[in-house]
Amino acid sequence: MINHISKVCVWILLGILALLICFLCFSPTLPFRLPQSNQTVSFMMIGKAPVAYIPFQELDQLGFWLNIIMTCPLGIFTYILFSPKFKISHVITTGILIGFAIEFVQFITDNLAITHRWVDINDVLANTLGFVIGYYLSKLIDK
Repeated sequence: MINHISKVCVWILLGILALLICFLCFSPTLPFRLPQSNQTVSFMMIGKAPVAYIPFQELDQLGFWLNIIMTCPLGIFTYILFSPKFKISHVITTGILIGFAIEFVQFITDNLAITHRWVDINDVLANTLGFVIGYYLSKLIDK
């Protein structure tokens, strides 16, 4: 277990990470350009939001892997701050909820014409995978 001061530091880092994720996910455009893909993505418009609904369509895209990297620290912080004895179902459910929450807010902000982002099931999958990897990587290192 970690002491009180260490927990406070981890909470501060978690807050900084949350702000960074909000900046990356909810700014009108990314602060950097990702390489364009030749792949055609199946999507439908729901209101003003383009929604990519076919899973595993973009596994070869840089954005998919960046979403995994972005959410790994959330899994690490969850392991440190909360129970390192979460069941795998709780870890996966938490990862899915984080991914859906990010995409839901993007959907809302797209429809309010605040952002012009894609709502993508592949991002939910990548965020879930990143969270699970971060959690179990911490658990592996802790042993």
